[in-house]
Amino acid sequence: MAGPGRLRRLAALAPACLLALSAAPALAQTGASDKAAAEALFDSGVRLMKSGSFADACPKLEESERIDPAVGTLLYLGECYERVGKTASAWATFREAASLATNSNQADRARVAAARAQELDPKLSRLSIDLAPDVAKIPGVVVKRGSQRLEPSLYGTPLPVDPGEYRIDVTAPGYETWTAPIKVEAGGASASVRVPALVKAPEGATAAPPISGEAGAMSPAPLAPAAKSSGGLTTQQTLGIVTGGVGIIGVGLGGYFGVRAISQNSDAEQHCPKEGFCSNQVGVDLTNEARDNASASNIAFALGAGLVAVGAVLYLTGGRSDTERVALVPLLSPGAAAASISGRF
Repeated sequence: MAGPGRLRRLAALAPACLLALSAAPALAQTGASDKAAAEALFDSGVRLMKSGSFADACPKLEESERIDPAVGTLLYLGECYERVGKTASAWATFREAASLATNSNQADRARVAAARAQELDPKLSRLSIDLAPDVAKIPGVVVKRGSQRLEPSLYGTPLPVDPGEYRIDVTAPGYETWTAPIKVEAGGASASVRVPALVKAPEGATAAPPISGEAGAMSPAPLAPAAKSSGGLTTQQTLGIVTGGVGIIGVGLGGYFGVRAISQNSDAEQHCPKEGFCSNQVGVDLTNEARDNASASNIAFALGAGLVAVGAVLYLTGGRSDTERVALVPLLSPGAAAASISGRF
């Protein structure tokens, strides 16, 4: 059992250490949580592949790769894409796996990935989009294949695409939108689209809204400004003030328990003046009470400081839309406490 003197040093150091680290646990916990989520998604995707449910497996492997990129995940994802007929996606994924494996000194995996990509090369379907010379010169012209915007350097280039139906949209300031559907067959087929001269838009016509999505659905309207509370603050800013206030109370409680711990430890030293084993029961009881109050002080300090930091973040980012979700998650353990904030800022 630690003596009173040693306990006093720990009690004095712990609050300062926890306050200094109060912002770090959220990042560490988030990283570990992300990796755990990626592993779970990977395992689920592999199980679905083994059961033949490739269409359900691919999205899980995609998300696992997005969260925690890995060569093994890319290899499984490439296989999944190939099984559902997305030859271009499979080819690109295997090439990415080969590059990542080479850079991480995984020679065997690099060879496997490169070989799989080479096998798919003759099976790739391709689509080229050619623009009339006058169209290509229009300032601000935009060419989209489904939801993907094509860079000018890609005009007229047969690009590998997954077999299927696409919608080509061409927009330019002062011109009417030109749209055409195109179907790309599987098995190494080629298709091309020729964009003719665009038609001038009528005078005073409103420009067409931007188009997104594979089917060319219109983009949703911009989000409305964040709702204001009666005091002129947004809901999130009000929550930030409340959270920070609770955090200040927590810091105050930490100070209270810390003072009690130091006082009890000082009283214990009168009964157990030396470090080491103490046979005086009164001194032992006071030491135990001091230890309990020191732990309470650490937890209150850490949680209070974390809430103050979270409150500040909520307040400073509170001018944005209320649809941008923010979640506050307390993280408690027997010897420490912290808080994790997650959401879009």
